[in-house]
Amino acid sequence: MCGDFNIQPYSKMYNFILGDQSEYIFNETTSSEKTPTESTKTSTFSNNNSNRKHVIEFDYIITDEKKEDYRNNFIHCLPFASVYKHYTGEPRELEISTYNTCGASNPDYIFYGVANTIISEDIVFVNETSTLSLLGRLTLPSASKIAQNLGPMPNSITT
Repeated sequence: MCGDFNIQPYSKMYNFILGDQSEYIFNETTSSEKTPTESTKTSTFSNNNSNRKHVIEFDYIITDEKKEDYRNNFIHCLPFASVYKHYTGEPRELEISTYNTCGASNPDYIFYGVANTIISEDIVFVNETSTLSLLGRLTLPSASKIAQNLGPMPNSITT
């Protein structure tokens, strides 16, 4: 699975993709939509084919209007690992995949399926599957390395 996810390494969403469960609280500061005010509900997203395992399951709790919290507990059964290291060697700097006049970040990811992952702070331990394993991790440059050699894009070298 790959794409422009617009998430930071080891953020809650990143850890959810690598792990299998996460609880999120959506309120006025994290959601642009008005949160509904209803009673507690439980739902499961599943396929129409009853022989297949559920891909994503979720429970949600909607609290009263004064609190305006919308809590979700999402669970998936698709463990992934990232092909990127996310940090350079010494000095330790964040790797980036996007560098322009507005700043540098790493919104782009390539994830692959693994048997399981264990996340400890900013270190991910990966148990590869026997059918698919990573031959080598990709190293991306840091913002200081790109600034030193190229600069933000577009620039006179890249246009």
